[in-house]
Amino acid sequence: MIRKATQIKNSTLIIGGDFNLPGWDWNNRSLKPNTTYPHLHYFFGNSLDDTCLTQIVDVPTRKDNILDLIITNLPNQVQRVEVIPGLSDHDIVFAEFAIASSKLKQKPRIIPLYKKANWSTIKQEINTLYKHLSENQQHLCVNEMWNCFKTTTTKKITSHINSKIKGRSPMGHNGNKTAH
Repeated sequence: MIRKATQIKNSTLIIGGDFNLPGWDWNNRSLKPNTTYPHLHYFFGNSLDDTCLTQIVDVPTRKDNILDLIITNLPNQVQRVEVIPGLSDHDIVFAEFAIASSKLKQKPRIIPLYKKANWSTIKQEINTLYKHLSENQQHLCVNEMWNCFKTTTTKKITSHINSKIKGRSPMGHNGNKTAH
């Protein structure tokens, strides 16, 4: 999971939780004596090193062990880390980061203006299409009929229903451009 998360380009990564690795001395980055499952502890520590992630909690969160971790790829952005008394047998890790969120720009999209549609013309042309398909149903296969219906309907909608493009830079006073 950690390797997969670090593959996202330009991401801010913060992972927190009870990792239950009591045999690892996070302050010295070494294994404590008589640790059970030493391979698991080494594997996890090496995974963090391999993916350039840093564990930032340096105070015990349960008895003498640092079990509740916060792992990040931006250790320079950590403003403070505190461990405060919890409601269970674990203490609570509180961390504050200096990270600004970035607003994702929405891609421009076309929004049909159905209230301004020329419905009588659309109905007329769809009825003409229906007649055409009914008269030629013995000569056309299902796919040909479907393609004819789909392309004709799409053309009629785009030609008789105005639309606006939303999500672009402002054009005029309302930020919308009418498209036909």
